[in-house]
Amino acid sequence: MIYTITLNPSLDYVMMVNELKNGETNRSQAEKIYPGGKGFNVSRILNEFGIANKAIGLAAGFSGLEIDRLLNEKGIDHELIFMAEGFSRINIKLKGSEETEINGAGPKADAMVIKRLKQILDTMNEDDTAALCGSLCQGIDSSTFASILSLLKSKGVRLIVDMSNEALLNSLAYEPWLIKPNLSELCELWKRPIHSLNELRDAMMFCSQRKAQNVLVSLGKDGAVLLDEQQRLYYCSAPAGEVKNSVGAGDSMLAGFLTAYMQSQSYEKALRMGVACGSATAFNDDLAKLKQIMSYYEGLNVRSLNADESRLAEIVE
Repeated sequence: MIYTITLNPSLDYVMMVNELKNGETNRSQAEKIYPGGKGFNVSRILNEFGIANKAIGLAAGFSGLEIDRLLNEKGIDHELIFMAEGFSRINIKLKGSEETEINGAGPKADAMVIKRLKQILDTMNEDDTAALCGSLCQGIDSSTFASILSLLKSKGVRLIVDMSNEALLNSLAYEPWLIKPNLSELCELWKRPIHSLNELRDAMMFCSQRKAQNVLVSLGKDGAVLLDEQQRLYYCSAPAGEVKNSVGAGDSMLAGFLTAYMQSQSYEKALRMGVACGSATAFNDDLAKLKQIMSYYEGLNVRSLNADESRLAEIVE
């Protein structure tokens, strides 16, 4: 079973605004509400492929109840652990010529919530995959997060980490099967800018040397690069298209990568499907549908990085 774990989910309130004027009353042209959270997005794409999965998340208050309702509406198998106080954060996404986001802080997890979370994790075994996605909620400090990672490692779970900053750095010691930073997050992890192909390779090796088994780096409109557990580098460019939506593109990439790898045990096919999923979501108003994904997948090619160094060098410079 695949478990997606979202420790700080949100209710995403998306507003279409032609032009945002600071200091004035602005009116939207349309609004939509989604269950927000990187793990939930991964689960939605896994569902498109018919891959069995369960979404685990923390929630609170009226907004947590709405997240629960929306997950049920979308047919996502899930378990939310509710906190006694506060409410799940509400993130405002303003979409127009540019995208502006205002993300809430979220509630604070208490000892009982963390205990229940660990009880769920303790039921997992070596046949399971756990994807830790997004930010940490208040109440889960570095020590508590380390205990969560340690528990998952002790159960033999295949661990995926799609987080950033300190949480991602601290996870490396627990030998995650896959990490998925974007280029900016990789720079933060490496603590220096990336301007060349050699620097990109060195930054990915930095993660590998600290026990990340596979490193998948999303490059936005330019596709993605993979350093696999055999130290092989692969690159897949993204298809051309009009970007309508940046929310969930990276999560879609992760879901596609995981789906294709489970079905083929091929990192090349996994990278290809990951880029197809991420692109399909970026070119859509919402997360991608299977038909859209497969239409992009057919036109993509994965190449050894050595065969495409000049192209990739242009991307990271």
